[in-house]
Amino acid sequence: MTRKMNYSWTRMCGQSADLNIHGDNNKISISQLTNNQMGFTHLTHLLDKIICHIINDHKPAVVDSTTELGHINNSSPGDLVSDLLASRKADPGSGKVFISDLLLKDNIMTIFLAGHETVANALTWTFYLLSQSKEIEDKLHNEVDSVPGENAHTNDANMSKLQFTEKVFAESMRLYPPAWAVGRQAINDCKIGSYLIPAGSTILMSQYLTHRDPRFFTEPHRFSPERWTNELKAKLPRFSYFPFGGGPRSCIGEKFAWMEGILAISTISRRWRMDLEPSHLVVPQPLVTLRPKYGMLMRLIKRT
Repeated sequence: MTRKMNYSWTRMCGQSADLNIHGDNNKISISQLTNNQMGFTHLTHLLDKIICHIINDHKPAVVDSTTELGHINNSSPGDLVSDLLASRKADPGSGKVFISDLLLKDNIMTIFLAGHETVANALTWTFYLLSQSKEIEDKLHNEVDSVPGENAHTNDANMSKLQFTEKVFAESMRLYPPAWAVGRQAINDCKIGSYLIPAGSTILMSQYLTHRDPRFFTEPHRFSPERWTNELKAKLPRFSYFPFGGGPRSCIGEKFAWMEGILAISTISRRWRMDLEPSHLVVPQPLVTLRPKYGMLMRLIKRT
């Protein structure tokens, strides 16, 4: 039996979506769901509420709703949610909204989920690696300190000056890629070397393993941001480094993740350094993303 869950996003007011579950020829009441399904439904409703609150919190900042279709509102404070809200203009001809409530919610949900955990994991591993190498950490601090002004490094001109910060982030994702493996399905029979991949087969490619291959990276298990020279980038084979996947289905948020990661590293490192608690056990756990199995217990130390 094919069952379909239809969520009715009735209005952007913080209410949970109405749930209807249908079979081919019958209707299933919510009381028939298993405990696991009930838990999933509850968490889905909770997540919907969180996204609704995010949207509603940004609505007062977007004052004018009559600007031309598709143009960002000049009154928008410039963050992603406000820009999306400002783009919800009615087409004068058809009366249709440029971005529907559901599309708005789905876009924000994607950033909230896909753009949160992966970068958070990458930053966790980055500060762990920095805590294990004072020389590299000092070099990072020297670079972020060289950009004048408390928040000057957040503008486009100064972002380009954070070259070593970018190398630190790249090297962290080489050793501990948040997406540690990616799968693809063979549409047709495919021969790779002496191996025949039958149509319909699922192929798994591991960034974690490939990024530590000595054919591509010397001393592959060593944390060495300095390795990321233009010469290395030019000679690396395609897909020898692919923390964001590759091809037509590569991560849509790659540019956003690079910007977010570099800004977060530089912002935090200007004020703080982190030391790993000596007794804390660090074990990578390859779930949907690569995360530390026991968390990452760090001591936050204010820089002077």
